[in-house]
Amino acid sequence: MSIQYRFILIIGIVTGLLMVTLAVVERWVVEEHFSELEQQWMRHNLAQMKHGMAVVQQELDDYAREWAWWSDMYEYVDRRNVQFESSNFSPTMLANLKLNLLAVLDIENQVIFSCAVDSFSQRHATIPDETWQILQTSLPNYVAPRSNKPFSGILSLKQGPMFISAYPILTSERQGPPRGTLIFGRPINDRIAERLSDMLNMKVEISDWGKQNDFAPLGSEAMETSPKQFNDTRIETTSQSLIGNLILRDESGQPALRLRQQSNRTVYQYGLATVNHLIWSLTGVVILMTCLTYYLVDRQIVSRVKSLIDQVHELHATTQDRNAIVIPGQDELGMLALEINRMLDRNTLTQQLLQDAVDESQRLIQSVETANTHKSQFLANMSHEIRTPMTAILGYLDLLGDGCAQTCQFGEQHTQKYVQIMRRNGTHLLELINQILDLSRIEAGQLEFDWQSHHPSRLLQEIVEIVQDQAQKKNIALTVEDQAPADLYWKWIPCACARYCLIS
Repeated sequence: MSIQYRFILIIGIVTGLLMVTLAVVERWVVEEHFSELEQQWMRHNLAQMKHGMAVVQQELDDYAREWAWWSDMYEYVDRRNVQFESSNFSPTMLANLKLNLLAVLDIENQVIFSCAVDSFSQRHATIPDETWQILQTSLPNYVAPRSNKPFSGILSLKQGPMFISAYPILTSERQGPPRGTLIFGRPINDRIAERLSDMLNMKVEISDWGKQNDFAPLGSEAMETSPKQFNDTRIETTSQSLIGNLILRDESGQPALRLRQQSNRTVYQYGLATVNHLIWSLTGVVILMTCLTYYLVDRQIVSRVKSLIDQVHELHATTQDRNAIVIPGQDELGMLALEINRMLDRNTLTQQLLQDAVDESQRLIQSVETANTHKSQFLANMSHEIRTPMTAILGYLDLLGDGCAQTCQFGEQHTQKYVQIMRRNGTHLLELINQILDLSRIEAGQLEFDWQSHHPSRLLQEIVEIVQDQAQKKNIALTVEDQAPADLYWKWIPCACARYCLIS
């Protein structure tokens, strides 16, 4: 696999791991952090809803307090003024105050005046007996007729939960003793929900706890847990929406209302879109950086490596003088090319030294062969030179060995002559041996010549006597015609060398 394919594979693996990591980070960030942010935002909304309900309750308390601590109301309880009832307790007045229930009780909790108003028709309505029964049995537990302690809260009635505000009737100067109790009631219905939505700028739904169909998620919980153990807040999460539930309890501690606020998961969706946008942006950046990195690597590394390979192949294939490998740059590839050039220089020098050694070996071999040839020639010549005087010596020895008869035949004169010839041949043979030994003296540079004067006729006669026996066997007649003057001498020549040259 080439470097390019390996690089592409590595980039692909790194990109895949990066995408997987980003996906895991996205899931973790969105699910954990953004979800927690939504939870905090919803808890804040539920706290605002609870505060809004407290504001509505406080508004009712303010109305009840102003009416109860009013000298005209204090006088009305004493005198039972009918005109006061017609001018202040009319359905229109109560509707303007957004009241649905008004009751005036005396010091003995007996009803002095009571009325109910239909919120839609703004007319008097009948107060159910169950409602009076709950009011008469519940309020004494919270409001003592002869005390100045007020009551404010939610009561669960048959027609639904209702804000109740009960204050003792005092003068405008808050002087007593109390003459009775003034009760204001405001039902918690869709109008309260609309008002709360306008107040908080978010849609709020209010449901009666007694309507189980409206409390399916919390109703299942109610079957497993005592109502007093419910959490007052509960947040439900779906893929598209976030639902916050707030439980409001009545004065007995039992769940009375559920306030529900549902909103789209804007933060979650925005976070998801942001992370997705970030992932795609990072993916684009990674792809761009990958292409740029691939281009730079191809230009700065791969192309230079290919150039180095091509130059090395060309250098290996060519038989001409090489050129230096050129890789521009001062990085590792440039240093590699420099080291290759140095190696090639050392290789060239080694080849040159090897060639010189081969040439020297060839010269030495040729010299040895020449010396061997000269040795062979020398041995051939020496064998011839040694054979010649030896033949003469052997021939004359044969003549001497024929016995006395021959001695008498040749005479003493001939015998002495033959002995002299043998002596000269023996001397010549000794000289040849000395010449062979002179080779070592020549190598050592210690050869000395015996420079003497010789008469040419006498030297030639000695030579003829040496080879005479061989010539006779071959029927060759050798004679010396001595025409040289008697006083003619060859001066200062080595006699042995001259004799050797003439015999050859």
